[in-house]
Amino acid sequence: MIDFQTAGINSFANDLSTLLIFCTTKQVRDECFESLIEFYFHEVRRILGAFGCDPDKILPRALYEKHLKNSMLFGVRLAIFGLPVMLADDSEIKVDMHKADGSVKLFSDLVQVENPETINRLKRRLTDLVSDCDKWGYI
Repeated sequence: MIDFQTAGINSFANDLSTLLIFCTTKQVRDECFESLIEFYFHEVRRILGAFGCDPDKILPRALYEKHLKNSMLFGVRLAIFGLPVMLADDSEIKVDMHKADGSVKLFSDLVQVENPETINRLKRRLTDLVSDCDKWGYI
């Protein structure tokens, strides 16, 4: 599958895990996680069928679950770096990516979250994500 969101050839499940991790709250995941997983599974299989493929051969349920598990772990790791950027105040994001010596800064040096409210929201989001992934058997 071609995944344009992450600009590479990746599992379809990377898009789903990114959506679930970055674009949902704990409340939404609690209420809709199972239905979103089921909807996505059936839609991917429907599209495979529309292209003349046999969904039972290409994407049996066990393979879907395997991809989803791997992708959710990928998504949680991505969230560790991405959520601070999403939740930080504008003043906490450094636009200059180069050090004085001309070398490129590490991504972790570009965002310095110092606002206590932002730190608390970040801790809550990450705690909820890890807890949910554990509950669903992904970690």
